[in-house]
Amino acid sequence: MNGSVNTTTTGGHGGEPRLCLPPLPPRRPQFVPPAGSCDCHVHVFGDPARFPYEGDRSFTPELGLDLAALGRLHRTLGIAKAVIVQTGIQSPDVVLEALRAEPDRLRGVAVLRGDTSDRRLDELNEAGVRGIRINLFRRAGAAVYRGGAGPDDLAALAPRIKRLGWHIQAWLDADDLPQWAPTLLSYGLQVVVDHMGRITTDRGVDSPGFVHLCEMVRRGEVWCKLSCADRISVAGTPYSDAVPYARALLEANRDRVVWGTDWPHVNYYDAVPDDAALLDLVPTIATDAADVDRLFVANPRQLYGF
Repeated sequence: MNGSVNTTTTGGHGGEPRLCLPPLPPRRPQFVPPAGSCDCHVHVFGDPARFPYEGDRSFTPELGLDLAALGRLHRTLGIAKAVIVQTGIQSPDVVLEALRAEPDRLRGVAVLRGDTSDRRLDELNEAGVRGIRINLFRRAGAAVYRGGAGPDDLAALAPRIKRLGWHIQAWLDADDLPQWAPTLLSYGLQVVVDHMGRITTDRGVDSPGFVHLCEMVRRGEVWCKLSCADRISVAGTPYSDAVPYARALLEANRDRVVWGTDWPHVNYYDAVPDDAALLDLVPTIATDAADVDRLFVANPRQLYGF
């Protein structure tokens, strides 16, 4: 079963979004991450009684996918730090509460509207938010997920987050990167591309969008998260068809890549990825100990200010 999202969920337009499967119980991987390793892409969800879900959303998570559950995962995997990326279905206060609970271990990326106040930006920055996530993700010209922040929010926020040293986290398909790159780079901020550009492995490492992404990484114009091997794979478990894509990005620029699980893997309805299996792909991607250290320790420290 590959990791493509379900695009037929409903919410706010005639029904409740489907309930996602819960993540698998954590198990210990064979690969041992280096000391101080960081999982640079996770989500947590608050109790909807305290943090109501947005009505117009693409999925509904299981209950209990909170900071305590994330901690259990990372203790099992041997991960020391994490970057919590806000989803568009709950308030930034979910991330804010988590960051304040474990300030030394956590950093955050927020989903914010263009009218967010400077006071709010300062509050998030003090807690450990280091970027904003923009949803540009399309397939065949149609949005894959509803909600989130878009180009207009970015245009309003970019000049104001520059003083904080934040970055733009762009969630898009690599094939659309040539279209969006001039806009993303025009703000003079660091840019992080999510999930290997959400390429699908049936397109090939020589597909134009992915080549463009690799070139931007090579030139140091963008960072890239070597996450979501499960979502880009068309072969399914153990996602080995994703390895050449991750390796190409690493080899393009070893100082501009980070790694993440994407826990708790929302929008899965048939089978959920095993985080230990995703971690066990790392030795096939980064064969040099120095590269592993960059991927898990040095690069996250630089990007997120641990």
